[in-house]
Amino acid sequence: MVVKKKRGRPKGSVKKKGPGQPTKCTPEVQERVVQALRGGNYRDTSAAYGGITYDTFSNWMQWGEQDQREPYLSFFLACKKAETEAEIEAVSQVRLASRNPKNWAASMTWLERRYQRKWSRLERTEHTGAVKILLVDETSDAKSNRD
Repeated sequence: MVVKKKRGRPKGSVKKKGPGQPTKCTPEVQERVVQALRGGNYRDTSAAYGGITYDTFSNWMQWGEQDQREPYLSFFLACKKAETEAEIEAVSQVRLASRNPKNWAASMTWLERRYQRKWSRLERTEHTGAVKILLVDETSDAKSNRD
């Protein structure tokens, strides 16, 4: 008896659109990444939560923004929306909490670190002039104290 192998994709697999492996950019992965971003997490943390590397995340964002091709365009738009929602929520918390001076600092710190260009303080410290370095040999100092 001869058994013929079925040709084609296994049932439930993602269709390839050219050479290489099927994309991991599925609705399930997108939802996990978006959920983490909406929660205020950094992109690398959100990517890991979605089960992808940060390099993969960056590639998908680039392909979505520049090439405007699916499923990466949907991924890009959903991620940008989630980041915007997280910022809006943090701003709302800062404004609401600012009525009570005890509570606003945590959200403000998050904004300063997450959106540095918009929210960080503009203080800069520059040092000029010569620097003197004094080297101290603690072992000889300790011996002289014992004598």
